[in-house]
Amino acid sequence: MRDWLLIQQIYDECSRARTLGLLLTQHVVSFSGLALLICVLFGLSALAVAPLVTEGWWTPAVVVAVVLLSGLLGGLVLEDRAMAVIQAREGSHRHNALMRRYRRGMLGPRYALFRERLQEHPHLTTATLESALTCCDAEREMRRRGYPAASTGPAVLALLAAFGLLAAVPFVAEHGFAALAQWSGLALAAIASLLLAWRAAQPALSDREELRCMLVWALEDARTETPDQDHLTR
Repeated sequence: MRDWLLIQQIYDECSRARTLGLLLTQHVVSFSGLALLICVLFGLSALAVAPLVTEGWWTPAVVVAVVLLSGLLGGLVLEDRAMAVIQAREGSHRHNALMRRYRRGMLGPRYALFRERLQEHPHLTTATLESALTCCDAEREMRRRGYPAASTGPAVLALLAAFGLLAAVPFVAEHGFAALAQWSGLALAAIASLLLAWRAAQPALSDREELRCMLVWALEDARTETPDQDHLTR
C-alpha cells in the first residue's frame, strides 16, 4: 500500500502543469525555445494590435483568426519543445514514438518523466507495480460505484428548508406557530451545517485513468528488463 501511495505522489509530481512549466523553463536558449518565444510574442502583439487597426465585425474576426493560428502553431511548438526538452533527459529517448503519439495532454512527456522518477526508487519492482495496478483498479471500481458516498443534495435541501421556515416566521406568527417555525428552521440549519461539513470532508476522488495507463506502460517496460534485473533501472 505504501508503494501505491508513493506511485500516486510521483504521478502527481508529473502533472500537466508541471510538465508544461518544464517545457517553458528548461533549455530556453535553443531553437525550440526561440520558436516558442516568437509564437508567444506573435499571439500577444496580434491580439493587442487587432482592436487598433480594425473596427466593427472585423475586430472579433481578426481575433478569432489570430487565436486559431497562434493556437495551431503553439501546438506544433510545444510538441517540438517536448521532444527537445524531455529527450535531453537521460533515458527519455526511448519514448520518442510514445511522446509523438500522445502529445495531446502531454501524456507522452509525462510518462517519460513518470518513468524517470520510478527509476529513482529501485525497490519499485515488477511485483510492486502489479500490486499498485491492483490497488488502482480497486479505487477505480469504487469510484465507478459512487463510493465513498458524499452528496451535496441533502445539505442544500436542508438549508433551503431552514431558510423557508425562518422566512415564514412573520407569516405564521398570527397562527401561533412562530416559535415552532423558528426552532425548526434553526434545527434544520444545524443539520445543514453538519451535512455540509460531512460533504466538504469527502473530496472527490481524482481520475485515475491516465495513472492506470502509465502503470501498465511502466509494468510492460519493467517486464522487458533482463531476467536478472527485476527493478526499473538499467
